[in-house]
Amino acid sequence: MNPLPEDNRPRHPTIGPSYEVQKDAERLFEDWLPKRWLPRKEIPDVHVDFCVEVVNEGEPSGSLFRVQVKGRSIYKRKAKKLGEPFKTKHLRYYLKCEEPVFLFLIDPTAKQGHWIFIQRYLKENVQSDILRVQTKLRIPFDTKYSLENQPLFEKELRDAWNYMRDLHPGSPIAAIFAEKKRIEQRHPGHKVQIVATDESMKIQVTPLQPMAGGLKLKFLKEPGESELKAFFEKGQSFQANASDIQLGDSAVFPEAGDSKVTINYGGKFNGCLQFHFGLQNEPICIQADGEWIIAPKRVSFTGRLGESPLMVNCVREADEKGAWKRCELRFTLKWNAWEGQALLSLAYFAELDVFFRKDEFFLRFYVRGHQLWRPEKMLLNNSKRDFPIRAMDWLQKCRELAQCIGGNPPFPASNEINEIESDDVRLMVKLIDSGIHEQSIVGEEVGISGEGPPEMIEIGKKFLTASWTESCREINFFGIKIPFGPLIHTWTDLELVAARPVSDNRTEMTFKGGANGIWKIEYKRPTEPNPTEPENRPPSP
Repeated sequence: MNPLPEDNRPRHPTIGPSYEVQKDAERLFEDWLPKRWLPRKEIPDVHVDFCVEVVNEGEPSGSLFRVQVKGRSIYKRKAKKLGEPFKTKHLRYYLKCEEPVFLFLIDPTAKQGHWIFIQRYLKENVQSDILRVQTKLRIPFDTKYSLENQPLFEKELRDAWNYMRDLHPGSPIAAIFAEKKRIEQRHPGHKVQIVATDESMKIQVTPLQPMAGGLKLKFLKEPGESELKAFFEKGQSFQANASDIQLGDSAVFPEAGDSKVTINYGGKFNGCLQFHFGLQNEPICIQADGEWIIAPKRVSFTGRLGESPLMVNCVREADEKGAWKRCELRFTLKWNAWEGQALLSLAYFAELDVFFRKDEFFLRFYVRGHQLWRPEKMLLNNSKRDFPIRAMDWLQKCRELAQCIGGNPPFPASNEINEIESDDVRLMVKLIDSGIHEQSIVGEEVGISGEGPPEMIEIGKKFLTASWTESCREINFFGIKIPFGPLIHTWTDLELVAARPVSDNRTEMTFKGGANGIWKIEYKRPTEPNPTEPENRPPSP
């Protein structure tokens, strides 16, 4: 049978203008993709038209994304905002896909088009019940995401992979192992280590043999000489974009795009710093173990006193004539290093307590058991010792209290220390230490309940004194619930400002502290019974 002439075609032909526009849009999409990428037409094209694989350095990467193309004459529309209706059945399918899906709206006549990463849009903007109830949903397209900006699409694609990886996480260990294996396959002759946390992932690539040709850094064509000078002369690390760095003839992580790579100096050696202090007849030495970075004009050390909060950074630089200046020390305290250790057995507690209170000490420098320089006499900065001394005093009182109550709780996690340092515990430590606590209540209100009807109490009466005995208070002491008491509370110079009944013969009263108002708390330590006098012995006549 001969085909119908053009002027006699059916009103809604199967192979008509809309079909031609769709095919032209798909061809325009394929031509728009980077030539090195591999677009594969889906047959049958159920819900998606293409599956595209990115190619890096001439090799398929295994990184895929899916594409649905809509061919439309979008620039002849009257609507101010660009959008296109899609079947919700298709949209629900896209949410099941583990690869990113991009919808492209393309006008082949104008050779213009836009895209949207559909899973993120649906997750962040559309309620799931809408996709179940409605048969179609209009999807908006932002005009800034256009075919004219291919670099923006490549950035969006990298973000989409990260988004989908977070949306469909696998086993963390399996994911890290797979990433390590993939990188090592892409870069033979290199050792890969990956450290991942909730916030970030750090990848360390170490060549197993010296690199022929070394590093090639694209940013050398731009300002960056100061960073390289500090790197080679002082061993200071610097960062660059992953896409700007090459190892030999191959790029490092070209798919990482704008991710940062840290270049570290290779002159690293194990060593320690020794701090000598104390009395002449009772010398004390503590040793911080760590790592030295040795460069021509700068030597630095980073380490810590094992299992203790003390971290040390030491830097020594050479002047213009090559003579070494005095070293600079910086101390940092990481209290969570004691986490889980018994309060009465904190590592190096006694030594640190003495060290923080000393004005001077002798410092020795060791690299692999060899002294770099002769020992130096150093002075501690008095202005920065107040906090660690106060912290150690507080902990010492807590340790004394632990001995008093016969407990030895573990040191808490850093995020729980504030709870340990609550007002109750601070009060308990002070009362154990001195037996009494006083504070001003001038102008403050105090609520006290007592027996008696409110009409018997004179509102406005001043210079009153109130007293109450708290028989026992339960306190959370480093995770241990302990009873503490009795506590005698005394308020002086009070003015009665309000009273209201709370029961038949009980009244709740509100007082206000006068010009000399004091709140005093006394701790009556329980006395142990005399073994020669029984506890229930009757009183003497």
